[in-house]
Amino acid sequence: MAAYLDPGTGSILISALLGLLGTALFYVKTLQYKLKVFVSGLFGVKVASPERYGIVFYSEGKQYWSTFEPVLEALD
Repeated sequence: MAAYLDPGTGSILISALLGLLGTALFYVKTLQYKLKVFVSGLFGVKVASPERYGIVFYSEGKQYWSTFEPVLEALD
């Protein structure tokens, strides 16, 4: 018995598998964070919660400060 998988279908399958893998990893990471917050809460240790911050900007370096400074000042 022989099977043929054309390149387009193979590409879709690989993309779908990578998407599912990425989703699963993100879900596990989220569960790990929630477990960490829960366990630290049992011992009275405060963990910085992402819900505490409204907006977070990530930058690759100081060279972007001139770009983000007006935005941050307007939001503040």
